[in-house]
Amino acid sequence: MPNEQKYPSNSEGVFLIDRKENYFTQATFLQRLLARLIDNLLYLVIFVLVLLLATFVLGKYIFPGDFNQYLKYSNQVSLYLSNSSKSGNDVFSAAQNCSFSDLSDSVTDLNQLCQNNKTYQVKIIYLTLWVMFVISNAYYIFFTASRLKATVGKIILQIKVVSDADTQITILQSVTREIFWILSGIAGLMAIYIRGVDTLQTLMFIFIISECTRVIFSNSHKNFHDTIAQTKVVRQ
Repeated sequence: MPNEQKYPSNSEGVFLIDRKENYFTQATFLQRLLARLIDNLLYLVIFVLVLLLATFVLGKYIFPGDFNQYLKYSNQVSLYLSNSSKSGNDVFSAAQNCSFSDLSDSVTDLNQLCQNNKTYQVKIIYLTLWVMFVISNAYYIFFTASRLKATVGKIILQIKVVSDADTQITILQSVTREIFWILSGIAGLMAIYIRGVDTLQTLMFIFIISECTRVIFSNSHKNFHDTIAQTKVVRQ
């Protein structure tokens, strides 16, 4: 319970509550960073599981033709490996470059299957990324807006997200917070990878530096998405 002080407001003995401001201690930059890293590790585990699911289950129903080609290719590679004098590393390199050789008539077919399989893999990866984008954002939005007020990483680090009024945040606040976090991430990627537009890259770099500076050194430890959503990250 927040620190409260009761005092009589009138002669009838009616008590009012004086709620002190800033009851919750702000979470540190390190706590927030470690919480995000833990959530990202969880994301990677789920990503691998979804990738396997997409390859062997979703692919069978969404891309049935490509899936059958994938199975045929896998069987042919196994046969190639058993009949070839090459090592496993050589076969792996051949599969990467679709440059199988020394199996006479079957080589051309195998190389073509390899090219088809690469197309299938690209489709599966894109499908997995879209599925994970939905899962990831739903995870952050609903866990943060729930009674837990925190994702798994934040729970482990004993921090949580509350509104500026120290109450549970709404779904709208959580969605707003996530949208502007994504925009901040895009700005960070632009600052690192954008080429040929020096002014824009400089502005994005300044934005990211200012974000880190605000979280580390300001009294509120709030960054851009917390400010817009009127939320803050505090210790449990």
